[in-house]
Amino acid sequence: QKREYAYREYLVLYVKQVMIHLIRRYQLQAVVAESVQQETDNHVVAILAYISVNYNQVSLKQIADFFHFSEAHLSRMLKKYTSKTFVQIITELQMKHGKELIEEGKLNLAQISQEVGCFDASHFTKKFKKQFGMSPEEYRRRNAELSD
Repeated sequence: QKREYAYREYLVLYVKQVMIHLIRRYQLQAVVAESVQQETDNHVVAILAYISVNYNQVSLKQIADFFHFSEAHLSRMLKKYTSKTFVQIITELQMKHGKELIEEGKLNLAQISQEVGCFDASHFTKKFKKQFGMSPEEYRRRNAELSD
């Protein structure tokens, strides 16, 4: 029975992985080049979408390889179109998702830090405090007080 359960779980995860792969491929093929500017805009949109889905496990090199750009060119594109560095974009996404997970209240800080791609809870706490001006614990307490 355990083997059957594990096999079913494996199949579900495999199907999800295939679907994600197909969606990513479709998104990349959906980019239609009209002009150099339009093509660049479409690339940036596709790159930002890719980052927003994979922010917790992706590096600049992986994204550059995936989209066939050099790391330097990708960095310049992101900075030009978002006015933010790659690290700033990743940090914003991590903290936004971390904040949502704290509000849900189901996970502890170690679990949240892993979920958003931080090294550990102290690293997450440091980034969270810099982003929001308070520690995750303080935010959780204030959020709980507002909910009551």
